[in-house]
Amino acid sequence: MPEAVDSNSIPMPEGQPDDFTAVLNLTGALAYTLIEMMITARLEKRAAEAAPADARVTIWPELFNHVERIVADVYADHGLDLPEPGHGRPTSQYYHKLLRKLEGSRDPFEAGMLLPWLEIEIREDASRLAAVGIKRDDTSLRDRLIAEQASVGISPADLSQAFSLKRAAIERIIARLNGENQEGRRTA
Repeated sequence: MPEAVDSNSIPMPEGQPDDFTAVLNLTGALAYTLIEMMITARLEKRAAEAAPADARVTIWPELFNHVERIVADVYADHGLDLPEPGHGRPTSQYYHKLLRKLEGSRDPFEAGMLLPWLEIEIREDASRLAAVGIKRDDTSLRDRLIAEQASVGISPADLSQAFSLKRAAIERIIARLNGENQEGRRTA
């Protein structure tokens, strides 16, 4: 019987791999390529995660100045008080909103095309703030409430208790907002 098997088989020349060896070599090469791709992807992901932190540190001064001018103009148009820099000024908020919209691009033309969109966003926010009543004036909300309640007829004594202020302070606030001159008259 061994002769029959030998007679039907074709001998393989030396140096040429059989099918199993070829598949094993191909699988090994694919595994090596796959591992290399996974390592490269992981390194690229780490580099991409580190890039936004670096991007936040660098600013685009020309673009920031454009946003600053737009914010100042829009707030002036709506009669809103723009806080001093470093005291809650919304310029950096809008600047970062524009940078997110640019998706990392530093193209000045693309940034310039997005400035009208940003101005619309700022105008919508400013109109909401103006509707709430945050106007540019020297009176605080407390003083306006005191003057409003006094004009309705609530006594200064009741207002002084409600606002935890002395009656004389309430009377000065009412007089100042009504335009009366209180210089010569002071009460203890």
